[in-house]
Amino acid sequence: MKQGSASNIFRAYDIRGIYGVDLFGETAERIGRSACAAFGPGKNIVVGMDARESSAPLREALISGMTSAGCNVTDLGMVPSPVLYFSVKHLGAEAGIMVTASHLTPEWNGFKFCGSDGIVISEGTGLEKIREQFNSGTEELAKEGSSDNYRDILLDYMEDEGSIRLRKQCHITRNAWHR
Repeated sequence: MKQGSASNIFRAYDIRGIYGVDLFGETAERIGRSACAAFGPGKNIVVGMDARESSAPLREALISGMTSAGCNVTDLGMVPSPVLYFSVKHLGAEAGIMVTASHLTPEWNGFKFCGSDGIVISEGTGLEKIREQFNSGTEELAKEGSSDNYRDILLDYMEDEGSIRLRKQCHITRNAWHR
């Protein structure tokens, strides 16, 4: 079975590697089981993905791993990362995982995690627990979790955009030289 090595896919702020070299479906499934073990079986996790060709198969494997370990998954499909972060809070989930390699070239892919507050989980705030589970290989299969789709989240996100309030007064300056 092809598996990515934790030493080369776990980074300070995410998990990433080259699809077919460092990341495989089996790796994503194991990451899903490891994340579920770290978050706790029975937790509600939101998953989204970017438009890379490898994102859909990685997302499917990730969700399979999470549900086999007992997590309940809400699959948003293809959404921008900010929509995933919003969705975690909006849906009252315990965490979110975005299948993306952000600005990297198309052969790369990976996973970004956020907590219930929509704030990114990194080394020192929880990513190390997922890495430890991944390294130990002791993720246990639990009572099967569930998977559901939630495709109307973009409508909720757009409605909520109008309710954003700034905490401090700001002064906005326009560049008069740029027309």
